[in-house]
Amino acid sequence: MLYGLLHDISQLAVFQSPPFATAASGKACTAFFSHAHYAFMPHFTRIPCWRLLNNYLVDALWFTSFTLYMQLLLGKPLQYLFCIAMAVLSECSQLLFPQLGTFDPLDLLLYAVILTLLSLCEKNPA
Repeated sequence: MLYGLLHDISQLAVFQSPPFATAASGKACTAFFSHAHYAFMPHFTRIPCWRLLNNYLVDALWFTSFTLYMQLLLGKPLQYLFCIAMAVLSECSQLLFPQLGTFDPLDLLLYAVILTLLSLCEKNPA
């Protein structure tokens, strides 16, 4: 939801490919988020650290939620190995397929920081 508000999802390859782009529900979803994006974007740009939030908040949220979900499904340390492998695969696939997004090495650094913080919190619960 947050990604759809912060980014124009109509430009993403997944929303342009069949069956999503041809189904009525897919078209309605893309239209809803495009309208919401252009309606709410002027409000977001007033936030002082707007660029940082726009570029990294969504990535941090998805990776943190993915890692916590994998924690429920997998045992330690397998969850961390699996999560970093998926993050690297996801980010590096953007080098091969530019329509998936833009490769950003800082995303990989962000994922490593998140895994480190989650690991530290797990070892030292408050």
